[in-house]
Amino acid sequence: MSAVVLAFVAPLVLGLFTAGVNFSVWLHRRDELRHRALAIASLTGSFILIGTGLMYASDSRGEAVFARTALVLLAIPIYVGNVRFIERLYRQDMRLHSLLATGASLLWVVLGWIPGVLYGEGVVLRGTGVLGLQYTDVALTPLGMFAPLTTIVATAAAMWRTRTAGRRDADRQLIAAMMAGSGAAVISDMFVLSGFIDAPFLAALAFTFVNIVYSSLMLRRFVGVIERVEASADLLQLAAEGRARELRETDLRLAHGARLAALGTLAAGLAHEINNPVAFIRSNLNYLGELATGGSDDPELEEVLAETEEGVGRLRGIVAELLRMSAQGGAGFAEVNLSEVVESTLPTLRFEARDDVAIDARLAPVPAVRGDRNLLGQVVANLVINAIQAVRAAGGGGAVRIATFADDRRAVLEVSDSGPGVSPELAQRIFEPFFTTKPAGEGTGLGLAVTRQLVERHGGRLTLVPSERGARFQVELPLEKAPLAGAVGASAETSSAAN
Repeated sequence: MSAVVLAFVAPLVLGLFTAGVNFSVWLHRRDELRHRALAIASLTGSFILIGTGLMYASDSRGEAVFARTALVLLAIPIYVGNVRFIERLYRQDMRLHSLLATGASLLWVVLGWIPGVLYGEGVVLRGTGVLGLQYTDVALTPLGMFAPLTTIVATAAAMWRTRTAGRRDADRQLIAAMMAGSGAAVISDMFVLSGFIDAPFLAALAFTFVNIVYSSLMLRRFVGVIERVEASADLLQLAAEGRARELRETDLRLAHGARLAALGTLAAGLAHEINNPVAFIRSNLNYLGELATGGSDDPELEEVLAETEEGVGRLRGIVAELLRMSAQGGAGFAEVNLSEVVESTLPTLRFEARDDVAIDARLAPVPAVRGDRNLLGQVVANLVINAIQAVRAAGGGGAVRIATFADDRRAVLEVSDSGPGVSPELAQRIFEPFFTTKPAGEGTGLGLAVTRQLVERHGGRLTLVPSERGARFQVELPLEKAPLAGAVGASAETSSAAN
């Protein structure tokens, strides 16, 4: 019983397991056709083991003929499977070998069905040598003794081809040695089937062993490929992270350039506004000088000093806002109140609007968002300056409306204008870099593109929403913390009032 287990049961289990592993790899990666060929060869090798068992279990002429026919037919798929594997591994054309082996086997089967051609009427008792088993075999005619030897030529040719191709590397040399061993087992089995020797059938065991070795080599290569892919993926991830850092730095440079462009747009209006407080400060100082010379205690002295202090404060505020807007780099991400950011930019924006564009700000108390105060200030400035320019392009006399409100998950900045609006054809392109509707030399086309990038860096969204008149842009930013129920209700009321 131990010999039967060693010769059939254990190889059968290993063969089926090897077939399952190779089929799994092929199903996972359909381009691994060598694993498919190995799976078929392993499966048919297991079937040949079953055919060999039938041969050993035969005790009549009919059972012996059936077992011989089964062995020959089940050998065909394993020939084809191994030939296909060798072709893919060695880049060798072995179709002739496959055709010869298959043709000889089919001819053998067909001739076996004709009475008296291959098989005689009697039976022969054969042994298995070291296995100690005996079985009943059919008596062979002279042609029946010669028929199995026809496959030896094809087997020897395959052994020679793999030996020649296997000289290139160590793995292929091992496979060539395995092929030589399995070829020798096939030749031995052919002599057993021809009745020249009494020995166990070795081809099924040899093919099972060879398929296991093949599969181990292929799986080792497969694992190696996966490791290289994982290493490449790690390198790509590092490269992507480095590229992302470069893009963030580029975005910051673009943002700083856009901020300087906005400052250039404001420069003329700011110069005029700075001159006004400077003029009345100078006039007040002259008046104070006259009062000091005359020793007067005029009651208007305090009023003049207050006006002078107010003018100095206006100048300080204008200069501080210019310095903040032109600062290189951001202030860093922290809790920011969106309404306060808008309020801090309003003095500068009102200078740009001058007297021909009205700015209507409706700023509600909103929960804090997480962001960079300077970059969010640039978002506000870019949107409002665009709105002012749109109103002015339509002939002036219009208005720009700025509103802030919030709900339970977001804070919203809305900038709308009474200008000509954005046509549906252009609405899909206004956020593209370098796209502008302004005449040549009056716009870079980067304002809205950079603004959207800045909003997305804050985890938010910038959209053009439908409006009955003019353009209406909406910035949505996630809240830093969930507001309390009361705050949500108050924000909702303010939002509805603002709308």
